[in-house]
Amino acid sequence: MKPTIIRRTRADKLFDTLNVILMAIVLVITLYPLYFVLIASVSDAYEVAKGNVFLWPKGFTAESYLNVFKENRVWLGYRNTLFYTLTGTFFSLILTIPSAYALSKKTLPGRRLINVFFLIPMYFNGGLIPTYLVMKKIGMVNQWYSLILIAASSVYNMIVTRAYFQSNVPEELYESARIDGANELKTFFRIALPLVKPILAVMMLFFAVARWNDYFNALIYTTKNEYLPLQMVLRSILLDRQAEGGYLRHGRRRHQERRPAGLYGRGHEIRADRRFLRAFADCLSLRAEVLCDRHDGRRGEGLIPK
Repeated sequence: MKPTIIRRTRADKLFDTLNVILMAIVLVITLYPLYFVLIASVSDAYEVAKGNVFLWPKGFTAESYLNVFKENRVWLGYRNTLFYTLTGTFFSLILTIPSAYALSKKTLPGRRLINVFFLIPMYFNGGLIPTYLVMKKIGMVNQWYSLILIAASSVYNMIVTRAYFQSNVPEELYESARIDGANELKTFFRIALPLVKPILAVMMLFFAVARWNDYFNALIYTTKNEYLPLQMVLRSILLDRQAEGGYLRHGRRRHQERRPAGLYGRGHEIRADRRFLRAFADCLSLRAEVLCDRHDGRRGEGLIPK
């Protein structure tokens, strides 16, 4: 029997062609920013600033990488981030998986009340300042373990894991294990966990990515350099470089203002700036006089006590 061959019409071919073109455009739009970051990192800084880097690196140099990796703070940040990621992910799994397993059991006393107890802080919290004051009161500011405990649990991830337990582990297995004499620990480790390995991998990925990218907690709850993660270290290096560049530009501008205007051809701009500053100062002095007159007038009318 000959296989049936479905003939493709011109409309099908046109649709496939347009679909491929559209997906190619989406792919380029998605990947080009990543590609630009890569080629800009190995290009000359002046070429990047002038907008000459588009498809290929200009003035190939590895100076950016050398300047970053010669900083000892970078290696310290890598160490801290790896430590926070591994320990934080493990601690989060310890809190999330057993709680999701317990809440998935319909025989748990007070199950609905506990679910509501978890849902309320998911939508409402005390805010940043009260949380910081509590952390400071209990002595968890500028402590390495505070960066692990502050984001140890996620109610959303717990709810997702609980739903996976309910849909993939039937109640009949729990009843069979109970008839065979298994307690809750044996049921959890020998019955439930082997059946929910996919959600374990997903939660591990979720927690690890969140821990690796976390910087806000370190920004708020620690000021010690030895506890900062990689993101905060890179931010500090970037701010230092920007500050150095600002000081250099400010010093060069002050040096140019000391020179006669005719030597560098921008005397009219400097004179215009000075005229603007004088006019601004006159405006401020006039505004101050008006405010003083109003104040004296109100005091004379008895509106303001002497």
